[in-house]
Parts: sequence; C-alpha cells; structure tokens
Amino acid sequence: MIHFKIKGEIKTKQRPRATIIGGHARVYSTKETIMYENYVKSEFQRQCAYYLGDEPLKATITAYFLPPNELAKYGEEVKYVACMKNKDLDNIAKTILDALNGIAYEDDKQIVELHTEKYWTPGNTEYVEVKIETLVDDFITLEYLKEKAKIDKLFARYNELVSKKK
Repeated sequence: MIHFKIKGEIKTKQRPRATIIGGHARVYSTKETIMYENYVKSEFQRQCAYYLGDEPLKATITAYFLPPNELAKYGEEVKYVACMKNKDLDNIAKTILDALNGIAYEDDKQIVELHTEKYWTPGNTEYVEVKIETLVDDFITLEYLKEKAKIDKLFARYNELVSKKK
C-alpha cells in the first residue's frame, strides 16, 4: 500500500489544448497541468516511492480545501459542512492518477475501485491525501482463468477416459 500527501493548492486536470503544426493536429496538456503532475510525482517519490506493479488496485483520494472566511471561524466543526468548492473530484483524481502512471503502478486502468471525497480543512493548508492498495486477494487474473480452464479441460478428459475403461 502507498499513502502520501500532496500539500499546497489543489489543482485539477485541465482540458487538453490543440494546435496545428505542419498541417497535423497536435493535442497537448497545459503547462499548469504538467507542472502539478510533476509535483505529484515528486511528492510520491519523496514520501513513499513504492511500485505496486500491474495488479488490480483500489485508490482513495481525499481533498482538503481551505474554508471560506465565514466558515473558518468555526474551527474543527468546519469539516462537517459540505464542501462544494468549484473543483470537481473526478478532475482531481484524474490528475493524480495520471501523474502516477509508470511510477506507482503500470497504468491507471488498473484502478478497479476508486473512492473520492472532499472536505474543508480546519488547518491552514490545502492538501490531498492519496492511498492506493493492491486487491490481489480480492480478484482473480485472466491468466488464472486461462490456467484453470486448461486444468478443467484436462480433468474432464481424464474422467471421460476413466469412464470408458469401466
């Protein structure tokens, strides 16, 4: 399992931009998105740097935003007020999961379970908490199914031959 925090202003994945170069369309990520993804990578590497491989994964991403001034005065109770800030959870998750491709896991398509939340923080810093764990014990792989099918077929053939001998 990996667990780390990304402190500072929370950024979301921006829409890709397109341009035409030499008569061909080229799609690219914005500079701001690239910089934030690089920051996520560096925080991951600094705090845990553990590679989870190509197994099925579960990700939990929790974003903590600074409350507006009118809420800040309520201290710890602010975390119980619904946080409906203008940043979409799906875009926060996309940025973080894309940033970790190839360094925390092979590809974010391995995420088979995703839980995202956002809260106001009673503290004085925005941050995102990221937890990713393997689900190897909860799922079977395609390779396992193929091997099981081979064994089942051999067992069926064996039973067929045994019944013919009788």
